[in-house]
Amino acid sequence: RVVRPAGQRQHEKNWMPLVERTSDGSDRLRFIYLCDPTKILDENGRTVSEQEPMIAAPQFSGSSQAILFNGGWLALVHEARARPNEGRRYYQ
Repeated sequence: RVVRPAGQRQHEKNWMPLVERTSDGSDRLRFIYLCDPTKILDENGRTVSEQEPMIAAPQFSGSSQAILFNGGWLALVHEARARPNEGRRYYQ
């Protein structure tokens, strides 16, 4: 099914899924929708968390799922920027 967040849409690709364990032991699906601000959506596209990251990350986009790691979450990201005077994007 298609998950559509409320409000203005940004970065419709590059969502990073994560499975969160609840206090009763069940799992629930979440998505990291944006990195800066860090915005987490539930399985219905509703915002469940939004906060400023500890580092500047306005160019970060998702590249992987998030996994539990050392008491937090670990995921891969990439940056896409336009090349000056070329009109093309490059990725890091």
